[in-house]
Amino acid sequence: MEKNTETSLIKTTVVNRCFWIILIVSSLVLIFGVLSRFSIFNIWDDAFMFVRYADNLMKYGKLSWNPGMEPSYGLTSILYLIVITPIRILTSNNPALTAMLSSMLCGFLFIGLSILLVFKYIKATPTIKYSLVLLTLISLALANEHLSAHFCSGMDTTFAMSYITLYLIIAIAFERSSSLKTGITLGIIGGLAFSVRPDIMLFSYIVPFSIILFAREALTWQG
Repeated sequence: MEKNTETSLIKTTVVNRCFWIILIVSSLVLIFGVLSRFSIFNIWDDAFMFVRYADNLMKYGKLSWNPGMEPSYGLTSILYLIVITPIRILTSNNPALTAMLSSMLCGFLFIGLSILLVFKYIKATPTIKYSLVLLTLISLALANEHLSAHFCSGMDTTFAMSYITLYLIIAIAFERSSSLKTGITLGIIGGLAFSVRPDIMLFSYIVPFSIILFAREALTWQG
């Protein structure tokens, strides 16, 4: 009996150590991958459009391309300015740093939200949840070359990725609780998706439709 208990403890210890080793290695791969691209030469030209709009918004209170002129909405992602503008205030003399920090911040936010989505909102045993977290991090680490490029591009891609992940978290929360407050929040976030990127409005329609569809199927199956 004691030998079985000791063997079980050893196995648990080995599994825990493996978990942390993989977690740390995957995280380091992602971090060093991003830092290796932290250079002005990796910023996309279009990223400076967001910085210019942020400058004009702060100086003139208008979303305009030309300083002091009438509003013009040439940006694909207007809501990205809620990230760009505060960082622009902190890095007023360095537009390149503004662009890179904005996309990088949203990139790491995306990773955090992805882990939250997997660990907290997937119904499974703790062991399976930890395994899925590891699988998520390993997948992100394997995609490091392309992922880090977006992290340092200054563009709104990582912002859109974070927004979609947040939307899915709220959708799952609504599916479980069906509360009015969560439903309203889901609707608002879904509607604002147009100002994040018009193409992600696809999620705003498919996700609620799927919730309704599968809820009906579950009721039919139970009946």
